[in-house]
Amino acid sequence: MEEKIDPSEIYTKVPELSETSKIESVKKDEFRRGIILDSIEEVITALHVYNGGAVPEAGATQNNLYEAIGQDVGPMGVGLALLAGANNENRIMKELIEDVTSALEDNRRFRRHYDYGGMGTNFFKTCVEAEPKEDKYVLEIHAAYVGDKPEINLAEKLGKKRALYESKAVCQLAVIDDWWFNVNLEEVLQPLVGAKLISNKQINALVDYYTDRTYEVKGVGPIAFKHNKQKFELDISLDANRFLRPKNDGKDPYYINRRGDNIVGGAWTIYGERDVIDPAPKPAAICLSVSFPRDPKYRFVVPAISDEDMQILEAARDYIGELIDPSITFAAI
Repeated sequence: MEEKIDPSEIYTKVPELSETSKIESVKKDEFRRGIILDSIEEVITALHVYNGGAVPEAGATQNNLYEAIGQDVGPMGVGLALLAGANNENRIMKELIEDVTSALEDNRRFRRHYDYGGMGTNFFKTCVEAEPKEDKYVLEIHAAYVGDKPEINLAEKLGKKRALYESKAVCQLAVIDDWWFNVNLEEVLQPLVGAKLISNKQINALVDYYTDRTYEVKGVGPIAFKHNKQKFELDISLDANRFLRPKNDGKDPYYINRRGDNIVGGAWTIYGERDVIDPAPKPAAICLSVSFPRDPKYRFVVPAISDEDMQILEAARDYIGELIDPSITFAAI
């Protein structure tokens, strides 16, 4: 049987590392949110489909409640809960459809969070949002315990796309000496400096941000750039567990630190899909996220709704990724 190793029990700080982490791959990723629908009628249909039981994960929050009731008071309690929920369902759905329709007809955003008032429907402990965008309507569903999985399932069931907020190039870094990363951001991002998309001063601010735990470093934020005469914003982030720390009270409270011009830190995870697991190597990555310029008043990211805008955003992402290393196959995750 293979011996389990926990680096946090062995190392009080990041040891001297044998080399610098190189980029092993540059992959495509994206952040999508909200199902794009053509009409108010399609929004209503989507809500009925979601509540109808045809969408995997949609009933997860309600099932969790019934399991908890069953453990506490037994099958009779589950039966009473089911009866109470059945009595609520028609009323809840009627109110939801009326309120969503009224808001969207008035060109307003609709938002409602259902807690125990949503019992008897798949909207129990679920947030529902609907909003007119361009000439479409965007429906968002976020459920306790399972997040946006029901929204993803519903979009697939309906054969609809979700709004594209960020198109990403993810540069995965090699794991060094079994458990660590050791990255020189200036070296990795030099192609972007050469293309005049970012300055060395901004890169230095990024290094300070990830190694200074006050999070008050100036000069870090979205970087404006143009591609094919179109304006975009670029966010650069380090995807690594910044909260890994030694169990033996080492000199530094966390492993992640600045070492000369480099950032060093732990490259492992202690989390599975839902549970805490034994430490397992997990590569760190530099994430280059491209979006359209933020709304100037509220500073939120403006999503791509049309197919054309999605293709424009993805082309800008491809441009950034290929600058980093044109020799690496730019593959989908």
